[in-house]
Amino acid sequence: MFGYYLKIAWVSIRKTPLLSLLIVLTVAVGIAASMTTYTVQYMMSKDPLPGLSDRTFQIQLNSWGPEKPYGYEGDEERTTRHITLQDAKNLLAAKQAPLQTAIGEFAEFVYSEDQSFSDGIGTGIRTVTIDFFAMMRAPFLYGTAWSAEDDEAGTDVTIISKKLNDKLFGGVNSIGKSIVIGERQYRIVGVMDDWPMLPKFYGAPFEAYQPTRDVFVPFFNQIRHELLTRSELAFNCWTAPADDSIRAFFNSECVWIMFWVQLDTPSDRKRYLDFIFDYAKDQRQFGRFQRDGFHKMYSVEEFLLNEEVVSKDTKIGVWLAFLFLIVCLLNCMSLMTAKFHSKAAEVGLRRAVGASKQNLFAQFSCEILLLALFASVLGMLMTLAGLHFTKSAYSYLSAELMTMDVNMVLATLGLAIVATMAFGLLPIIKAIQVQPASQLKSQ
Repeated sequence: MFGYYLKIAWVSIRKTPLLSLLIVLTVAVGIAASMTTYTVQYMMSKDPLPGLSDRTFQIQLNSWGPEKPYGYEGDEERTTRHITLQDAKNLLAAKQAPLQTAIGEFAEFVYSEDQSFSDGIGTGIRTVTIDFFAMMRAPFLYGTAWSAEDDEAGTDVTIISKKLNDKLFGGVNSIGKSIVIGERQYRIVGVMDDWPMLPKFYGAPFEAYQPTRDVFVPFFNQIRHELLTRSELAFNCWTAPADDSIRAFFNSECVWIMFWVQLDTPSDRKRYLDFIFDYAKDQRQFGRFQRDGFHKMYSVEEFLLNEEVVSKDTKIGVWLAFLFLIVCLLNCMSLMTAKFHSKAAEVGLRRAVGASKQNLFAQFSCEILLLALFASVLGMLMTLAGLHFTKSAYSYLSAELMTMDVNMVLATLGLAIVATMAFGLLPIIKAIQVQPASQLKSQ
């Protein structure tokens, strides 16, 4: 019987092609607008470290000057997300967390040994300690992270991205080869595979949705060679460095380093929080940490919320897109009502020869289902086109942000079908209420 109803539904759609096409287009446009916006918001809000986000913490130390606080969060004093180099060294040396990493950066030109400086690619260099790769689940295509010895010594070694490896070495295994960063040769020990982490919480919030850095070098390599690009660096100073040199900057109270730890149990977290408060008390003996308390540990989720990585404007945009979808569906409902109203004579005749309201309901539901299927497919194609356009318009953002995973594909198809069927109920119910006698008399 279902096959028979589908056959009748297809005949009905072919009899009113323009009206049927208008219904499909109306639903598809609404689906595309809402799901394009929602897909971006969904990808922006994903858990970047499934299973580890509640065990990975960002450390904030209030080493700001005694005259005035760094800022306020409501009525509570607030500190910066960065710490000083001196504090990063001390926390690393204390080894109070199973995994810990200090994160810095600088900018430089990068090129292969066979190229000249003029062929170099200007890029931001991420400097990290060795635990970074295990903490962040960085995937490797070739090689591994550098050794603990290279990490402590700040050796001239590097890990590059798959993208840079493709560009400089044609995608072959480049382990053991070298690239030039600035004026120094760095031996490649690892090539990272595509790394679709979103959002990239470990750096500055404005970088959360940008592509992964192409070059990673040991944190202490940056310190050893005094590498710094102030124009590319997020930093704050409550008192000026002794002079304009990079060494003076490193020795100053300027904060510029992100520090993350992994703590597996609640007792570990309490112990580490006690440790940083005790550390601050010890530093007071040297005239530092003159402000009381306000040392913080933020989990990944708390950090993202605190830094408003997903802005309120994005969430408002999603609501507006779904309101537009409702408007499209209401228009679609009107079109369906007009479509079924034209079938009044057919309904009256079928009722007169014995068809029940249930039979007519099933028949018209099959017609709506066919329209919903067409709308879902067209809506999916328009959504993919919308994401492609968004990717082109915002090329500085990570491409993964405008990519649909399996869940979003199924959600798009399901929403189109369910919404169309739901908004088609009222037109169907109105259509099957037609009395046979009134239609036969009119004939």
